[in-house]
Amino acid sequence: DGRYAIRNTLKSNTQNFSTLMTEYDAETGIVNPVLRYVSSFAPQGETDVRANVTYTEPIFKNSQLSFQYRFDYEDQFIEKSAYVTGNDYNITGLVSDPDLSSFTNSLSMEHRVGPGFRYAKGKNTVVANLFYQYSVLNGNNLDKPFIDHKPTYFVMANVAFNQQNSIRLFVNSYTQNPDVRNLQKNYNVSNAQYISQGNPNLESAYTH
Repeated sequence: DGRYAIRNTLKSNTQNFSTLMTEYDAETGIVNPVLRYVSSFAPQGETDVRANVTYTEPIFKNSQLSFQYRFDYEDQFIEKSAYVTGNDYNITGLVSDPDLSSFTNSLSMEHRVGPGFRYAKGKNTVVANLFYQYSVLNGNNLDKPFIDHKPTYFVMANVAFNQQNSIRLFVNSYTQNPDVRNLQKNYNVSNAQYISQGNPNLESAYTH
């Protein structure tokens, strides 16, 4: 029964060094790390729009049916510029490193629709919801859109034996979709000690 839109924009600046490779000193016989100093700037923004519509209809004195539709839209951009510097992190006159810099723009939408049931009498309550969920994620660094559709459910029962004792049970399922970083096949070399690559064939995690 509500909806809102939020636009956030922020900037971040990080300075760090990491081990890029090793160098052998023939005179001392010692292998020394070669450090790479990096200064990064990453302005980013996000728009989030959500809507929820619920229709309820009483069917008996203590119970009702409902029908719900939920919509979630989100677009996000991250523009990272990284510079390989000296140990003073001064970027004057430098050009951003293309291997360490990146631009990511992603858009995701999720639709959830389905019926629900609620029964309440005294301290005894039963709630059941069934949803069909359809999700789409697309981005400038993805070879193809990520599309997922699955049913999800939520059941809760609270049974009171007397004024002091009751039991509450939950049964539910949910999905967790990969994000753009998990799906893009480009190598991430921003940390030379942890080079990673996404998998465009990932599927959503389904838990129940």
